[in-house]
Order: sequence, then C-alpha cells, then structure tokens
Amino acid sequence: MNVLKSIAIAFSMYSRIPMPVFEWKKENMRYSICFFPLVGLAISFAISLLYYLFEAHFEMVPDVAKTFFILAIPVIVSGGIHLDGYMDTSDALSSYRDREKRLEILKDPHIGAFAVIRLLLYSIVFFATALTIISANAGSYMFFAWGLIFFYSRILSGIAVVSFKCAKSNGTLYTFAEGAEKARCRVLLIIEAIICTLFMIYFGKIAGVMETIASLLVFVYYHRMANDKFGGITGDLAGYFVCICELISSFVFMICILM
Repeated sequence: MNVLKSIAIAFSMYSRIPMPVFEWKKENMRYSICFFPLVGLAISFAISLLYYLFEAHFEMVPDVAKTFFILAIPVIVSGGIHLDGYMDTSDALSSYRDREKRLEILKDPHIGAFAVIRLLLYSIVFFATALTIISANAGSYMFFAWGLIFFYSRILSGIAVVSFKCAKSNGTLYTFAEGAEKARCRVLLIIEAIICTLFMIYFGKIAGVMETIASLLVFVYYHRMANDKFGGITGDLAGYFVCICELISSFVFMICILM
C-alpha cells in the first residue's frame, strides 16, 4: 500500500495526472523519488503514440503542426513545473551575485528579463530540434529512442536527489530527499537508468548512444554548477537540469540522425 502511495505522491507533485491524495508522511515517501521518472515515461509513450498516429493516419498534417502538438505534451503532463525551475535558475545564474543572493532569487515568485530571454531561446532551439527530428522521417522506433529522453532526464534527476547535497534544509526537494530510503532508491534508479539506456541504444543505435553520453555529461555539469554556484541542489535547479538535459541530448540526437 505504501508503494501505491509513493506513486501517487510522485505523480501528484510532478505531473497533472489525477491521483488520489495522501498525506506526505515519511513512510509514504520512501520510494516516491523512484517513481518520479515514470512521469517522464508516460510522456515518452504519449509523444510516441501521437507521432505514430500522425504517421499512420494523419500524414497530411504539416511537420510544423506535428511538432507543436508533440512538444505540448511534456508541458501539459508536467504542468510546466520544470520550466518554472529553468526560468528561476536562469535569473539566478544571470545575476552574477553571491551564493546567498542567488538562492534568494530562486525563491522570488517574480520572473526577470533573463528568464524570459532564456525561455524564448530554449523554446526556439528545442522546437527547431524536434522539427528536424520529425522531418527526418527516421521511423517510429527511432522517434521512440528520442522520446525516452523525457524518462532518462528524470531518472538522472532522481539519482541527483538521493546523491547530491541539498543547498537548503527546506523546500520540496529537501522533503523528498530526506524522506527517501536513499541507498535503495539510488540502486533502483540506477537500474532504471540501465534499462532506459539499453532501450535508447537498441532503438536509436548510434544516436541512442550519443544521446546517453550527452545526458551524462549534462549530469556532471549539473553537479559541478549546483555546488559551485548554489552550494547544492534545489527544486528549481532540478527543473533546470531536466530542461537542459532534454535540450542538449535532443540536439545531439538530431545531429546523429542527420549524419
């Protein structure tokens, strides 16, 4: 029963998929972070199904429209929670202030000019990347290999939660980190990462290999940046990582299928 509660808590926090409401007790949250990546898996299957329907039954839909619909799914499913973290972190990094001030900026509910500028740039590059992948007509299996990045990015983010130092002793991410059975969660998340990697490589071949490597390099950058600039990770930084990981890995995947 506690496992089902952990799943419900993970989905209710990191998605807009309706779930039963449970109290955030420690016994209910021990494995919640292990199920957080399943939100990404749901996104992966949803965009792959939509791509298949477009290719099999709605070929007349322009590639630009397909891209808009497909990229809307991650935002709709997640509720934009990771983009919110991306924008807050963009403001903090662009401030060039000291560590304490950066942490204060993360808590500020207002958005600054740099958050808007970086979101626009992020959206343009991601849209162009996804459009290129879709226009390449590489097939449903190759598209699924790309789509798994939404699963993989959340697996790596979960590993960070149970492995990296938290910058603050409060907040949602700290609650999940402290409530988790860290050693067991880390093992389960690594198993998820291995399984996801194998599927990405099986369906994506060299593009899947490079997609995986790019994700891991962003993961290393995330660890160093979080420690150097903020003294650890926060919920906003986790959202920033998910967004950057998906963008960079998608861009590398695009380059591979064009070669």
